[in-house]
Amino acid sequence: MVGMFQVGSRTEFMIGQHNQTTRLTEAIRNIDQIGGGTRTGDALRSMKSLFRMAVRQNVPQTLIVITDGKSQDKVNQAAKELRQQEIVIYAIGIKEALIKHDIVRKRFVVLTYSFLLYFLVCKNLRADIVFLVDSSKSIRPAEFQKVKDFMQSFVTKVDVGLDNVRIGLLQFSSEIREEFQLDRYSTMTDLQRAIQEMQQIKTRTLTGKALTFAASYFDRYRGGRPELKQYLIVITDGKSQDPVKIPARAIRDKGITIYAIDMLKANNSQLLEIVGTQDKVFFENNLDFLEKHIRFEILCEKSQPGKGDF
Repeated sequence: MVGMFQVGSRTEFMIGQHNQTTRLTEAIRNIDQIGGGTRTGDALRSMKSLFRMAVRQNVPQTLIVITDGKSQDKVNQAAKELRQQEIVIYAIGIKEALIKHDIVRKRFVVLTYSFLLYFLVCKNLRADIVFLVDSSKSIRPAEFQKVKDFMQSFVTKVDVGLDNVRIGLLQFSSEIREEFQLDRYSTMTDLQRAIQEMQQIKTRTLTGKALTFAASYFDRYRGGRPELKQYLIVITDGKSQDPVKIPARAIRDKGITIYAIDMLKANNSQLLEIVGTQDKVFFENNLDFLEKHIRFEILCEKSQPGKGDF
């Protein structure tokens, strides 16, 4: 639920007052600037009672402070009292704002609008993600390292933990090797180390066999949480030497969403058989771009718990 309050004495609307997107958007557009000085401390103090009026059991409360200048009054105590109410505070600096560290303390982040969604929605997401990585001999060592770098970067951008985002990793060639299950590692450091230690298999490409093997890695006995969103990310550079359509469909029938990343020259029709729809196949060679796109596509756009493809 959203509420809007301007610095000063004006409350634009209460939390829960507008429950439709169109009405909420209209209310935001109708805000008139108050002007005057910047008294962020007074504004923070006014938030206490407003949050108390809107409190809901087991629902996180978040305050976003948007400002472009240094406050003319003290903010430390007011911010501390809000944190004592278990309200998480984020700050967006407009232009060259001085956002004092004592407003948000350890939670301090100066956000841009493009990353606001990540911090408010994606960072606290609960989901299961398994990487299925092609490790065949056609992949050069530098390319294989690039894939590992991609996965290591990915895990730094999500809220890794057994109660949040769980990560699993399998690699395949003509054989399949389990690197770790979803419930094996609970910290980013351990995940990154395990990814870096992965050694390439270097034989043929049997993606169908690997998909069949991967299906059980979303089950509870392997650390999966079927009641949450679950994703399989297949990273490959070549055409599979065995059929993929039936084993991939079996995975999707379990409510698991599959994405495919083509590193170089994979067969598009075969990748389409794996993922089901073209929008889940990526042919970009820039893994930095893919890391951002896949992270937001998977973890942000459809962040509500539940099963099924988008």
